[in-house]
Amino acid sequence: DISAPSAKKTEKLLKESNLSSKASVRVGDGLETIKSGEIVNQVIIAGMGGKEIIHILSSFKNTKNIQHIVLQPMNELLSVRKYLSENQLKIKKDIVFFDKKFYHIITASHGSMPLSPFRQKWGAKTTDRNKDYFLWIQHKEEKIIKILSGIKSTNEKYKIFMSCLNDIKKIKATKGAKTC
Repeated sequence: DISAPSAKKTEKLLKESNLSSKASVRVGDGLETIKSGEIVNQVIIAGMGGKEIIHILSSFKNTKNIQHIVLQPMNELLSVRKYLSENQLKIKKDIVFFDKKFYHIITASHGSMPLSPFRQKWGAKTTDRNKDYFLWIQHKEEKIIKILSGIKSTNEKYKIFMSCLNDIKKIKATKGAKTC
């Protein structure tokens, strides 16, 4: 963590949970605290924007030394998935969790997993579609319908929103299916 007080809180929680021997907490910017050649079991980057997550990952050139990455971007999901896909990081899980708001949790490891633009936008793995994913899809659909009701079909953004709405219809039609 970049914040020493936050790192202290984390250390305290780990100690209270009897996990302090299984984890180390370091103060620093991004992944700069990982020493050259050091193998790291897991890195968690959460609660920040997708652009910042990408910046942190791209600043660290040796992601091969990280066995498991957990990401929780607050926005820019498409950009995060695209970055992972283009930088030899394979998405293992890509889930949605709802707790008063929607949270997207992506786990990845070193490997290759090209993603189509559709998967970059709507989620990498159809097998990870849980009830909260479909709540998120419903929420997106409602927002898009509201936006479309307020713009003219001649507006250049109209086509983009209609394309998203068509994607959502495909997803909803395959709710129980394994592919989309």
